[in-house]
Amino acid sequence: MAKQAIGGVSRIMLGNQRSIFKRNRFTQRGLQLWVDAALPGTVTKDGSNKVSVWRDKTLNARNFTQPTAAQQPTYLPTGINGLGAVYFDGTAFNMPFSDQAMPYIANSSFTIAYVATKTAGTANQYVIGGQGTGTRNNLIMGYVSANTYKFGLGNDDQNAIVNVVNAGVPELYLVTFDSTTFERRIRRNTLDEGLGASSGSLSGMSGQALGKYLSSFGNFALGELLIYNRVLTASEINGVERDMMSKWSIS
Repeated sequence: MAKQAIGGVSRIMLGNQRSIFKRNRFTQRGLQLWVDAALPGTVTKDGSNKVSVWRDKTLNARNFTQPTAAQQPTYLPTGINGLGAVYFDGTAFNMPFSDQAMPYIANSSFTIAYVATKTAGTANQYVIGGQGTGTRNNLIMGYVSANTYKFGLGNDDQNAIVNVVNAGVPELYLVTFDSTTFERRIRRNTLDEGLGASSGSLSGMSGQALGKYLSSFGNFALGELLIYNRVLTASEINGVERDMMSKWSIS
C-alpha cells in the first residue's frame, strides 16, 4: 500500500488494484466501448494468463473474445507502469471486436483514445485493424515505421511523423474523425501530431480486431481503450487525456 499526493490531497493507493479508477472519470456521453486492463476483474484468463475475454465496461457489453488458444494475448499484471495490460506478441495474438463491422462508428463521427506501449517492430505494427481491402472500409491505427503513425480509413490514410521512442514506452494516442467536415486528427501524449481530411466516412468494415491488420500483427501492451461515436469537445478531450496520462504515469 502506498500513499500518493494528487492535487495537494493525500490518497491511499491500494497496490495494483487502484480502486480509484473503478469510478467513471470522464465524459460518458457517446461512449460505445471501454476496456481497462487496470481492472483485472474485467479480464478472463487461464492459469498461464492467456486472455480469452476482455469485458467492455459500458452497458453495451461489446466484449472482446478470442476462443483460439494460440491467438490469445497474455495478461501482464504490471504491464504498464505497475498497472495491468494485455500483451500482443506481433506474431499471432489478436482479439476480434464483438461486432467486427463496428456499426456504432460506421458513417459516424468518432473519437478513439488508447494507452499502449510503443510497438517493438519497426513496420506494420497495428493496434487496431480489419480485413477490408476497399476504400474506407477498414479502421487502421498503429505504426507503419519507427517514426510514422497511421490513422487510416482503408486506402484513405492520415499519417503523422512522430518522435521515435524506445519500444515498451507507454503512449497515449487520441484520434478524432468528423463525419460532417471529414477532418481527421491525430494526437499523441496531448499534442497534435497530424491533421488532414478524408474523402468520406468509414463504412462496410469487416474483421476488425485488436492487434491485427490484414496479415500483419502488432507487438505491444494495451492498457485502456475508449471509443465514442462523436467528436469530443476540446474540454472533454483535455479531461480524457489528463486522466489517462495521470493514471498510466505517462510523461
